[in-house]
Amino acid sequence: MKKVIVLFIFILHSFFYAQSKDIDCKIKFVDGKELNAKVRFRVSMFYENEIYENSITQKNVIFVNEKGKKEKHLFNEFKSIEFIDLKGKERIFERPIEKYGLFELIYEGKKIKWYRDYNENMYDHSQGSYEIIVKSPNEYVFLDVLTNNRKKLKEIMYDRPDLFQLIEQINYNRLKDEQLIEVLKKYDE
Repeated sequence: MKKVIVLFIFILHSFFYAQSKDIDCKIKFVDGKELNAKVRFRVSMFYENEIYENSITQKNVIFVNEKGKKEKHLFNEFKSIEFIDLKGKERIFERPIEKYGLFELIYEGKKIKWYRDYNENMYDHSQGSYEIIVKSPNEYVFLDVLTNNRKKLKEIMYDRPDLFQLIEQINYNRLKDEQLIEVLKKYDE
C-alpha cells in the first residue's frame, strides 16, 4: 500500500511540474553582456498560454542552449530580461533596486516607475504578487495586501499633495492597473 501511495504522489508531482515552455528572450547581464537565449518557463496546465512569471523571479533562471541542455543562473546575474509571452504580450523584467531580484515593469514614467513582483506560496505553489513604486534606487515603497497603500503612495508622492485626493478615491481592495497608472501619469505631468 505504501508503494502505491508513493508511486501515486510521484506521478502526480511529475504531472503538475512537467508543464514548461522555452521562450526566446533578450537578456542583459549586470556586467553589460547581452544575449538572446531560450528561457524555460513553467506554464499552467489549466489555463491556455498562461506562464508562471516566478519562473524567472525566484532563485534560478533556467536557460536552454542550442543542444537542449539546461543551464542554471542566479537571478541576481541579470539586469533585465525581455520576451514576448505566450499571449503575444511584450514583457520586461528588470532589477530596479540592487538588493532585490527581477520585477516586471508595468509603467515607466519620467519621474516614477511601477513594478510587480511575483512570489510563490510554498504550500500550494499558487502565485501571488505585490507592487513596488520606485522614484530612485533609494526611494521606493511596496504595496501589498498587508500595507496601508494610501499612506505608502502619499509617502512616495509627498511632493505632489494635489494628488492626495485622487489617491484617497482608489479602492485598494479591488485595485485595477488602470487606476494606479492614472495616478502615476498625473504624477509625471
